[in-house]
Amino acid sequence: MKVCVLLGGDSPERAISITSGLAVGGTAQRSGHDVWFLDPATGDSFAAGQVAAGDREARLESGRVDPARLLTSLLQIRLETDVVANILHGGRGEGGAVQTVLELRGLAYFGSGPAACAVAMDKVLAKRVLSSSNVLVADDLLWGAETPPPSASEIDRLGGYPVVVKPISAGSSVGVTIVQSAADWPTAWEAGREHLDPARGLLVESFIPGRELTVGVLGDEALPVVEIVPHTGFYDYARKYTAGASDYRAPADLEPGLAARLREIGLAAFRALGCRDYGRVDLRLSPDGRTAVLEVNTVPGMTATSLLPKAAAAVGIPFDDLVERLCKMAHRSN
Repeated sequence: MKVCVLLGGDSPERAISITSGLAVGGTAQRSGHDVWFLDPATGDSFAAGQVAAGDREARLESGRVDPARLLTSLLQIRLETDVVANILHGGRGEGGAVQTVLELRGLAYFGSGPAACAVAMDKVLAKRVLSSSNVLVADDLLWGAETPPPSASEIDRLGGYPVVVKPISAGSSVGVTIVQSAADWPTAWEAGREHLDPARGLLVESFIPGRELTVGVLGDEALPVVEIVPHTGFYDYARKYTAGASDYRAPADLEPGLAARLREIGLAAFRALGCRDYGRVDLRLSPDGRTAVLEVNTVPGMTATSLLPKAAAAVGIPFDDLVERLCKMAHRSN
């Protein structure tokens, strides 16, 4: 197949998208497909054979990012392309805009459609949809740009300190803070204000103590639960992407009945948002057995050591086979 890999982009997750996209493109090339890469935020494109594998990351990182190009660059994708592998994490690449252009051009791509991506990327809207489908989520409130920090009574309604403050539409734990007391509100604002929603501000959620878990979904199947164990603190951006900062247990050490229930919850959340092909559902499991879905990722990390590929490997699907399945899935559905 002719496979176009979209990577890079203009979101705060650009660097991770480059790593994921090169991994996906590399394995598709090894599987015999005709692969070319496109970074829509710079307009740079090249066939896999034109640039040595070891030089591709340097070339992409040296490009000049221009957000105005992001959607118009998609016109470079040739209509004879069999599959578009959209590996743009965050922003318009994961939030529905890129998917909309691909749909309008009649191009096959793997991953969820525009509506599901837009809803999943908006944590407030996603939580309302999940709640209406009886999927448990953490209690929350909004902290607007023109309002003071939440009052003591509002925090009490969330269960008291600590609480979690996060941007409404950002991934990879960008801008997330655990607020332990009223003295931490200025720090939380500084961390999140670059990613502030102009109308709604930041999201403040109840803190769910316990285990950090994730359920990958491939097609109609929930993959084994993976547990994330940061060495220190919580699973923030640094602990996600710093080698050795966290341990991963795939599958998680869970009683079989509980593991099955968590997989059912992950699949229910995935379906409630109308997602398709693949994705990842992040959850918390408290010591008393309470669960809460934190978010649904429609363009999850896709290196051989990312969480969804780890879950796939746990059921005997190596990374090359995972990418091949996604390509065929998209090609058949076109």
